[in-house]
Amino acid sequence: MALLWNLLGLFAIMAQMLMSQEAIDQLPQAQQDLMESTPKWVNLAAVTAVVFGVVGCVGMLLRKRWSIPTLGLSLAGVLAQQSWMHLMSDTFEVMGPSSWILPTLVLVISMGLLGLSILAGRRNWLT
Repeated sequence: MALLWNLLGLFAIMAQMLMSQEAIDQLPQAQQDLMESTPKWVNLAAVTAVVFGVVGCVGMLLRKRWSIPTLGLSLAGVLAQQSWMHLMSDTFEVMGPSSWILPTLVLVISMGLLGLSILAGRRNWLT
């Protein structure tokens, strides 16, 4: 289930990055402005979060110890992206109050996956 979650995140970030100019032009102006003002490092953080999330989940399925730092890097990407969203942008004003739900869920799941991998390592479930 965690791998599926991260794959969905990967597809979502790819869809956003590959969005055509025509599709962007159809968005409300405030969303267009938000997309244009998003720094490259925020997009890199999002890609880091989902790519390392996918790789880390595969590592967990394979019972590999390297999944622990990999999922740690995924959480670092989540934290970097969300620090910009929460502290440095007007993302939630532009997207509305319900836009808090998904980022909160992403953070909780990412923390849970890292915690699970650490627990699995301590219990010697990982090699």
